[in-house]
Amino acid sequence: MRGDGVEIGALMNPLPYNKKQAKVRYSDYKSTKDLVEAYPDLKGFHLVDVEYVCPADDLHAIPTSSQDFLIASHVFEHLTNPIGGLQEFYRVCKNQGIIYLVVPEKTRTGDKFRPRTKLSHMIDDYYEPSTERDLEHYREFVHMDPNDR
Repeated sequence: MRGDGVEIGALMNPLPYNKKQAKVRYSDYKSTKDLVEAYPDLKGFHLVDVEYVCPADDLHAIPTSSQDFLIASHVFEHLTNPIGGLQEFYRVCKNQGIIYLVVPEKTRTGDKFRPRTKLSHMIDDYYEPSTERDLEHYREFVHMDPNDR
């Protein structure tokens, strides 16, 4: 990575980078202080300093075309609006900017027995967001046979 970039949701495990070639700022849905207050178990960890407070699928705090790169490691799979998230990632990156996504391989997670989210569901989430549809994923997990987890 080179130039100016932003990493979303790094918390206590930011992606390593060459400080001579890049400058990274951090974004999360809460400030560092508010994250520690919401999740007291984080208190003993060295957390990144969150500069941009905004959700990953609504990066309104980050100017358009301002980043040479954007990093989202183990963030994308948690978005309620993944298409909107990708659109925001693209919006904040400069022309020829790099979007670096790290996503888990489904069969190696606790989601391995859950059905894949259909593209039509993601398209609906983009055009007509719905908290009821968001709950579908939660219900699938909660009602899953514990032996399948």
